Amino acid sequence: MVDYRKKVGIYTIYSNESYGAMLQAFSLVYTINKMGNDVNVISTNNNEKLMPIPHSANDFFKILRVLKNYKKMKSRFNLFESFKKEYLKVIDSNYYEKCDLLITGSDQTLNLDLYAFKDVFLQEHNTKITKATYASSFGEKLNVIKNNPAKKERIIKALNDFDFLSVREKDSCEYLNKNLNKHVELVLDPTMLLTKEDLSIFNLKKLIDEEYILYFAVLNSQEFVDELSAYAKKHNLKIVAVHLQNRFEMKSKFDYYIDAGPIEFLSLIKYAKFIITTSFHGTVYSLMFEKNFYAYDFEGASRIKTLLSYVDLNDRCGTDLDCISQLKEINYKNVNKLLGIRRKDSIEYLEKVLEGKANYE
Repeated sequence: MVDYRKKVGIYTIYSNESYGAMLQAFSLVYTINKMGNDVNVISTNNNEKLMPIPHSANDFFKILRVLKNYKKMKSRFNLFESFKKEYLKVIDSNYYEKCDLLITGSDQTLNLDLYAFKDVFLQEHNTKITKATYASSFGEKLNVIKNNPAKKERIIKALNDFDFLSVREKDSCEYLNKNLNKHVELVLDPTMLLTKEDLSIFNLKKLIDEEYILYFAVLNSQEFVDELSAYAKKHNLKIVAVHLQNRFEMKSKFDYYIDAGPIEFLSLIKYAKFIITTSFHGTVYSLMFEKNFYAYDFEGASRIKTLLSYVDLNDRCGTDLDCISQLKEINYKNVNKLLGIRRKDSIEYLEKVLEGKANYE
């Protein structure tokens, strides 16, 4: 690749609450750095703490989770902090003035209702420096933008001022191309710009000796937990759950691997016999490590469905656990071929952004 040697600042979500957020931030930094640039994540003043000052019911639940398993939760928090310091290079918010290029993305940086949304993601403060998005997402909130005139006006006005635009979901791409004066490209989540070989830098080790199904959920319900428990009992399978957000409000017999940082999370996926997830990034890493998996569909799962449509695996997302035994074996030779094409297109978008070759009018 061409050695561009530009100073690049990234506005993104890098929350200690989210494996996907931390790993997507790392992946974009890693990729642009590998292309020969000086890359830093610009601080959005997260100042995350293990024990939050309670302002909502969610904060109280988080405090309960921490108190119930304080040592493991503290270990998890410290693993996230260590990962952030080593791999993200988060710097002061004023650094943006020294950059040649400012990129917003990936993750839900267009979701105005997200707890982690920051105004700087829209770069309304930036009037001089080239600005781009990379795989930005509305999450599942595109309809909120469509149906809220004030939010729609803000998004459209802000994005029309960008020099380069790309998003992660097909429906978002179609919507923005109809409503903006700029062309918007559909690209891969940055986690998928890396290969299995790239992830070998983490030297992932097996953490659990016996065979297990990994359950990774960012959305769930007691009904689904009960269904999954019954499935595991029927097939005599051990289920290891990682970061089940409301596990203390639900009754289950899962084994909880609480003290997992981003690297441990990748290890749990790599060595799992089977993966059941409601998470976009859980699906991503299932594909990257060539695992047998099933993505349970909560709230439409547009992000997961877009991803699986790329690799002809639409049957791997649904709401019927009983269908798992009838699923065809995944042809990962074909999956990797299709992802390779998408990866090439996404890298070409980044190259175009770094070269400053806009063709969006």
